[in-house]
Amino acid sequence: MKMLHAARQQRGIAALTALLIVTLATILAVELVWKLNLDLRRTEAVLTRDLAQQQALGVESLVIDLLRSDLGRQGNPVDSLEDWWAGDLPPRAIEGGMVEGSIVDLQGRFNLNKLLDANGQREDIAYQQLQRLLEILELDPGLADAVVDWIDPDDFAEITGAEDDTYTSKNPPYKTANFWFTSTTELMAVEGFDQESYEKLAPHLSALPPNSPTGSYVNVNTASPEVIEALDAGLSASIVESLLADRPFNDTTGFSGQVSPAVLALLDVTTEYFGLTVVVSIGSTRLTMYSLLRRDSQNVVPLLRSYDLPVPVKPVVDET
Repeated sequence: MKMLHAARQQRGIAALTALLIVTLATILAVELVWKLNLDLRRTEAVLTRDLAQQQALGVESLVIDLLRSDLGRQGNPVDSLEDWWAGDLPPRAIEGGMVEGSIVDLQGRFNLNKLLDANGQREDIAYQQLQRLLEILELDPGLADAVVDWIDPDDFAEITGAEDDTYTSKNPPYKTANFWFTSTTELMAVEGFDQESYEKLAPHLSALPPNSPTGSYVNVNTASPEVIEALDAGLSASIVESLLADRPFNDTTGFSGQVSPAVLALLDVTTEYFGLTVVVSIGSTRLTMYSLLRRDSQNVVPLLRSYDLPVPVKPVVDET
């Protein structure tokens, strides 16, 4: 009887041991399948993002070719909102998704980097234009001081500006850039700006390379009425409305007598800098690429690119 009981105990232990082994094996198998599934999904996400990036770069190459073909324009080389590039690019279906985008004339906007001259000093004409633009948009003109302080090399605050002592007291603390704007989104870090004020101002702003002479020019064929009105204190909304009724302009002579000679010298009817936005959607992946394109008399090259956020991440060194 005792032997029978012992045998039953041994069989019970063996059954429990077998059950434990099966349970452990099942747990390990589920863990391996789960990790394999995660690895596959990560790989798929990386490959899809790479594919989306290549699609975006393909659109950029196409736009560059089209802008390059426009270099040989005969007659009067005028850029206006009637040109092929103005506005949204036609959406294009791709395998598993869609590509769409838009092109804007960045010289139809106020260039934040012209607020300083070559010596790093405040450029009064541009400063006053920014003040007027802020006022036209029903924002505080004093914000112009904080914008100047953000990029100027000194530590002396403008009248209503802010330097490092203001920013280092924040949580978390940070310092002024003391460097030219690489993106208009930097304004969100400038004292006095919030989401609402930035969204009001952003459609009228650009951040073009400060070492480019043409970066200070405003294309009056593509500039918004607000940017035009801010050009000179003598311009009113009614005068601007009358002027814009004659767009596109073949030259800037229509502004003679309406603005000061110094402002007139910085007006143009052509464009060198374009902003390209490309949105690629493939499955659950959505990638947005922003490109700053420069078109001179010889070629069209991308100067900066960024992905997902409108902040340039690195210069494009290949200008072939």
